Amino acid sequence: MQEIDNTKHFLEDKHIKTIYFGGGTPSILEVDELAIIINKLKETYKVSETVEITLEANPDDLTKTKTAELSSTGINRLSIGIQTYQEDLLKKLNRSHNKQQALDCVINAKDSGFHNLNLDIIFGLPDSTDTSFQQDLDTLIKQNPQHISAYWLTIEEKTTFGKWKKQGKFLSLPDEKALAQWSLLKIAFKKAGYIQYEISNFCKPTFESKHNGNYWKGIHYIGLGPSAHSFNGTKRSWNVSNNNKYIQALKNNTSYQTTENLSREDKVNEHIMTGIRTVWGVNLTFLRDTLDCELLNIQQAVIERHISNSEITVCKDKILLTDKGQQFADEIASNLFITT
Repeated sequence: MQEIDNTKHFLEDKHIKTIYFGGGTPSILEVDELAIIINKLKETYKVSETVEITLEANPDDLTKTKTAELSSTGINRLSIGIQTYQEDLLKKLNRSHNKQQALDCVINAKDSGFHNLNLDIIFGLPDSTDTSFQQDLDTLIKQNPQHISAYWLTIEEKTTFGKWKKQGKFLSLPDEKALAQWSLLKIAFKKAGYIQYEISNFCKPTFESKHNGNYWKGIHYIGLGPSAHSFNGTKRSWNVSNNNKYIQALKNNTSYQTTENLSREDKVNEHIMTGIRTVWGVNLTFLRDTLDCELLNIQQAVIERHISNSEITVCKDKILLTDKGQQFADEIASNLFITT
């Protein structure tokens, strides 16, 4: 609550159109705690009457009772970490839910009045096969969520999975097999009526994540809590990640935040990095008119090379990835970055 008061001027009285509880497991909070936070935000900021309020949740948290209670708080979108429906893979991932809970939580949510659901799925899991992954896709589509986020398994070095990988206990699929699963999911989702509007995100028409769209479109946002990031168009700030240091700083009224002013180069490169991943693409008109950057001229050779490789297209003053280019999005974005 204290940080909400501390940062109430960060967005300069802009209307808040989305609120997102994520970055961990916020569904373990009591419903009345979530309600208190939402009410405080509405008291402090100009919150739109049609605000999208998303809660990230684990399937085992979303019991009939919990979803019924959540529906009364103003939360109107749930993002559920399904990951897979394969019992052996759920155990390997050290997930706390099972397949039945993954199925039941969606029913519970719908029965409680939630009509905007995102389900997460992971491809490239160890020991998964095209057959088992296709079963996951079929089950996921049958649950009929409005939105799907699909992520390639990444194993960070300093995590438990990273340690297991070093010991040979946890090995992700080879890239070519993971890419084959990527192709399977894109075909399946398209056939089921989902639109791929960002590399990892698919939705039924009109059900794009408004909150994530703010990041990709460079719209201002504020983050609250340890590790949270904020952006207001000219500067970016981030909170200390250590929970104890964050709490002590609030108690002592000392700084818990680092801030940097964004240069023109930073703004251009951030637009490239986020825009290239979406159906909206890198907006060359925006770069030219707002940031005085003629990207087509500055990066002509790079752009021509990626076009000749069938990895990007330039259409209606936008740079867009092709299906092939989606595999190399980060590399292409990096190649397009400007330096001064």
